[in-house]
Amino acid sequence: MTALERKLEDLEGSERISKEQAGFYRRLFKIQAEYRKNLEKESLFQAPKSLSEMIKKGLPVVKFGKVKIDETCLKSIFKDVCQLFSNFNSQKIEGLDIKELIEKVILDEKDYLERLSNKLKIDKGLLFFVSINTVRPIFETVACKLRDSIDEKLWFRNYCPVCGSKPLFARLKKEEGKKVLQCAICNTEWQFSRIKCVWCGTEDPKDLRFFWADEPYRVDVCDKCKGYIKTLDERKILDDREIIPQIEDLATTYLDILAVKEGYHRL
Repeated sequence: MTALERKLEDLEGSERISKEQAGFYRRLFKIQAEYRKNLEKESLFQAPKSLSEMIKKGLPVVKFGKVKIDETCLKSIFKDVCQLFSNFNSQKIEGLDIKELIEKVILDEKDYLERLSNKLKIDKGLLFFVSINTVRPIFETVACKLRDSIDEKLWFRNYCPVCGSKPLFARLKKEEGKKVLQCAICNTEWQFSRIKCVWCGTEDPKDLRFFWADEPYRVDVCDKCKGYIKTLDERKILDDREIIPQIEDLATTYLDILAVKEGYHRL
């Protein structure tokens, strides 16, 4: 059993994660873990010689188009993720250029998703979900081999140094309270300023605040761009529980609802 599955089992049936949700995500995590295990044997990406310079210039190291993923494998992951979703949802996902969809989602091209959603009559949230969860085991495998080569002291940006994706979640570290962001796709974490909006970059303290809803969770919000990010303050955790941002995000959807009601959005 993986760490993700153990954490999910601990929360299953609680007020935060229903048994149906837990069942769905347990199967999803199992699919991704099996593909990661196979992908670890492959040479998916050759780290560029200019890696350090790219980091200094704020350029993410990996582009999806440069990852040497077998097209059959990519289609297989996509098919398995879609099949799993079809067990819980009646919508069918067909007639797609999978590589193009993933590239556009990674680049955060919302207009493309909107057009594709209208054309295929498929919910754009569903398209986003299957894309992210198809590419996740691929990027996690690549990122795992690159992280030791990246100097996090040189990276204080609001996107991932490995794949360029947006953060999923934030944490305040228990030891010194420094803020770290967690990538939504490849699971890389990197340091970020505590007094700066993750989305628009403003450092004006008048625009930045946070509110507690349920310690140790809080919601960091920006009144300039109306963006928010959920944050786990590890200093307020009294036990030695395992922290897995992907599960923490899933278990705090009530905070997303609260933030949206207050007029804030994930950007």
